[in-house]
Amino acid sequence: MPMFPTAMYLKQRIVLHSGCLFRVIMRFRTTGQNISNLIQSVGLTGGMLLLTLILARCKFTSVQQPAGAKTGDTIAVYLTVKEDYAETTNAHKGLIGVLVPEDWTFISGTYSSSVGSGNLEYSSNWTDSAEIYYPVGEYGDNLKWIVVLSDSGYMYSDLPSADVTLLLNTGTLEGCFKMAYIATKATTGLLGTGWTAFSYPHAIGIPDSTACEGSDTTTLKTERAPDWDDLFNRTSGWTGADGIYSIPLSGCDIFRDDSLQKTLFLFSDTFIGSVNSEGKRVNSKLVNNTLALLTGYEPSDEKTEFTWGETASGTPTAVFIPDTPESASGDWYWLMDGIAIGDTVYIYGMRLSPSSTSSLGWEISGVALISFAVDDDFNIFDVKQVDTPFLYNASDGTQTIIGQAIMPMTEESGNPNADGFLYVYGPRSGSVSREMVVSRVLPQNITDFSQYRYWNGNDWVADIAECEALTNSISMEFSVTPLADGRYICVFQLNTVSRSVAVRFGDSPTGPFGYYQLIWDCTESDSNPNIIMYNAKAHPHLSNHGELLISYNVNSFNYDSFTYVDIYRPRFITLTYDDQSGVIYCHSKVVPEQYTLLQNYPNPFNATTRLTYQLSQTSDITLNIYDLTGRLVRTLVQNRAAAGTYQVFWNGVDSIGRPLPSGIYFARIQIQTTNRQMLTETCKLMLLK
Repeated sequence: MPMFPTAMYLKQRIVLHSGCLFRVIMRFRTTGQNISNLIQSVGLTGGMLLLTLILARCKFTSVQQPAGAKTGDTIAVYLTVKEDYAETTNAHKGLIGVLVPEDWTFISGTYSSSVGSGNLEYSSNWTDSAEIYYPVGEYGDNLKWIVVLSDSGYMYSDLPSADVTLLLNTGTLEGCFKMAYIATKATTGLLGTGWTAFSYPHAIGIPDSTACEGSDTTTLKTERAPDWDDLFNRTSGWTGADGIYSIPLSGCDIFRDDSLQKTLFLFSDTFIGSVNSEGKRVNSKLVNNTLALLTGYEPSDEKTEFTWGETASGTPTAVFIPDTPESASGDWYWLMDGIAIGDTVYIYGMRLSPSSTSSLGWEISGVALISFAVDDDFNIFDVKQVDTPFLYNASDGTQTIIGQAIMPMTEESGNPNADGFLYVYGPRSGSVSREMVVSRVLPQNITDFSQYRYWNGNDWVADIAECEALTNSISMEFSVTPLADGRYICVFQLNTVSRSVAVRFGDSPTGPFGYYQLIWDCTESDSNPNIIMYNAKAHPHLSNHGELLISYNVNSFNYDSFTYVDIYRPRFITLTYDDQSGVIYCHSKVVPEQYTLLQNYPNPFNATTRLTYQLSQTSDITLNIYDLTGRLVRTLVQNRAAAGTYQVFWNGVDSIGRPLPSGIYFARIQIQTTNRQMLTETCKLMLLK
């Protein structure tokens, strides 16, 4: 977020506690803001405020529980909680919470650490608070929280670990239950924020571990994506930024191995300057937004160009500066999501303004729709800005913003189950946890704001005030992506700012979205407790089949990002999921001269192969897979498609998801043209395992 002159602020030292400890040194105009609201506000963009936060949190380093237990049994759970920062100001009790089946009971608990040992005592008040901030309905049926406190409070100058033992009595309920654990200081305002240690899920089967066999239908695996990390680890010119969105200029929202495709990256607060041999910034300037253009589908420094604005004297400045009837001098844009429609790019821009009444020194004053064209030489032209009605401040203190995530469900996007609409999501802030809402509009009406409709839980309505929450605990920036198997995946940073990247799976663009799953532990803060992580989102068109490329932002609340280049840039991970459909396709805008089914690649293959077909005009098509005996084993495509080039992936499974044996298979496409001509082409595929 933006920088303000230091003279605008009054220094004040405020000590609060979060995670295991949350010590804050801030420069605010006013004081008295509730800590939970503060964290929500700080998480707004995760950006660069003139404040210094020394964040210290506890984390689980070990969770040991049985995989199964009998009904009416006594089980022991062993936890190890690590403190990240010394506590020398106030003695506080520790808090441990465990999510269990609703008929379980707490028997006893103990803790042992270098600063003290003792017993854990059940707290009904804190149990009620846990239910408010971590609703059991988010995690499964027939569950409840049990929260216990240490019998004494402590101060300490070292960084202790606490070993915790909980004895629990199982009830009579049977099934597979996913337990969760929380740990923090017993201090008001911490639960439900990113500063509470959280570990989930930990499955236990009752009456034995076999109750959990086959309970998860989706297998998730996440690993670092170092090549994408390296692309934005730069030492001159553009040297780091907050916020990152990616827009496929072709309009195709799914992966294509097209070396000529263009991706436009959007960034908000950005450092322009140099980095010395010690990894420190020199001669740097912070500007409010910048862009980058990647040619191809792989991270390549040689094929990526960065750009920013310049003043008449050559000083770096933002690409987009507010210039609408509702904007004022000194306002700036925080770029949200965008989309290319035809030759025009549209971006939703959150407009921020200096504020003398806000404790943060700034406020969100509006949302604009920015449109422009970009050529192959990365020239930005024909820029237009219009004010929108996509900021709604309710009387209950909540704030709704539309534009933080776009999911195109158009034919051009290549997304499955396309219905022709653009789904434009946003966060609603100010409640217990940040909630997700959605609007939709036809692409041809993107600039006609009267045509946007908002989901109220039952229907699409014209009033943004009627938006109904689809889910909660999301970050300010997030993403929603359709999967080829008919589900929708929401990617976000749990509770706005935290170590955890999480996902939820939904049944439709409006949900319902299920219980969240933690897919990645962001370890950047392990070496420096001042570092925070936030705003996870997916980049589907840069993701291979069965994968999602996900970014999250890294920053620091004590000016480290102004000095050290490694802190202030996006990080990337790749989520691999078990996609049983094996189908994903997209078409290019270039009209082929003839109908063709190209040879699959790779061939032979042992996991996934790609088939490409071309249509010279709108046609009805069927693409089937047959085995060597001529038996139909899978229908990959059966629809009407416009002229273009399409890619289809097959993962070697039949129509009900069963893996097929090694052998020779045939892909046959049947094309019925608009003049009723029937064309057929076949290619041979070899599956090797």
